[in-house]
Amino acid sequence: MSYPTSRIIATKTWYPEMLEHIRKNWNMDFDWLDYIKFVKSLNKILDKIRKEGHAKPAMFFCKTCNKRHESNFSEVSVGIRLFETFFKFKLLGIRRPPCLVEKYP
Repeated sequence: MSYPTSRIIATKTWYPEMLEHIRKNWNMDFDWLDYIKFVKSLNKILDKIRKEGHAKPAMFFCKTCNKRHESNFSEVSVGIRLFETFFKFKLLGIRRPPCLVEKYP
């Protein structure tokens, strides 16, 4: 898929390719290690999209050194951010995956 500008690619986290990957590969019975591998696979897709789109991270001004610097790209986190996306795009049912219930009851 082609995206219009590198600026859009730099600031966006969720793309159709990633949502499709979630729909096809997510398993509610993932254990913790499977879950971490799954998140890493989403970040690989995100990195590929950004590289193909020649994206650059946002700039910020540092008041300490009075210079502009590139920030870091956001990533899919192992924590709640992924699950917010599941609910936002209605990818999962209501229940929490067992791997998170064990870690964060």
